[in-house]
Amino acid sequence: MTDQWTNWLIAIPSYKRSNILPLKTLETLERYGIPRSKIYIFIVPEEEQEYKNTCNGYQIVLGVLGLVNQRAFIEQYFPINSLILFMDDDIADIFTVKDSKTRLACEDLSETISNGFLRMIIERATIWSIYPVDNTMFMFKSIPITTDLRYMIGAFYGIKNTRDILLVDDAVEDRERTILRFIRDKKVIRFNRIGMKTKYFAPGGMMSADRQIKHKISSENLVQKYPDFCRLKIRKNGYIDCQIKTKISNPLV
Repeated sequence: MTDQWTNWLIAIPSYKRSNILPLKTLETLERYGIPRSKIYIFIVPEEEQEYKNTCNGYQIVLGVLGLVNQRAFIEQYFPINSLILFMDDDIADIFTVKDSKTRLACEDLSETISNGFLRMIIERATIWSIYPVDNTMFMFKSIPITTDLRYMIGAFYGIKNTRDILLVDDAVEDRERTILRFIRDKKVIRFNRIGMKTKYFAPGGMMSADRQIKHKISSENLVQKYPDFCRLKIRKNGYIDCQIKTKISNPLV
């Protein structure tokens, strides 16, 4: 019998990136030997042919428009209580840290993912993630695994498919998911010595003027809704973001 924590699937929501996906996330998964049978790509119907042309041999599912809507569609697509790893479509690598200056390629990504779900199950949580910032010094100084309230990055996170966490705003959906899972489970699992290489602020993405305005409004609304769990943060470039307030519980070692 297959252990529950190894019976996971990967969901990749993708939009207008039919040329980027095979060169980034799919190449990364291929390099680490992840079977294509575990990988599902969710797209909007009007882009079907584009993705079939560039992602031949992968399971392509016609979903819906909008990140929050697409993630909800994915949760409905897979069985309840199934284990789903969500990945963005532009992840170039997954790595660990040896010391404050040295990163190492992940030795066995399949095992790393299974261990994430195993720890999640043991802790009776329903979400796990990895370190959200590509910074080896911060990662190495961090406690390797934590269960307190810490940001679960939307680009790479695993869940138990409970279908009861309902979100509405694409701009801050990862922050609200983190908060709601923590409120319900009293813990979220983060592996702080595992990171990823990606480009969060690609041209046309979060740094476009209209997206920044939307993100500012959404961040302000989330802070007003959950003042005990998040705060506003103004970055050096003037970008207004929403930051999770870490709530210390009992960190794992």
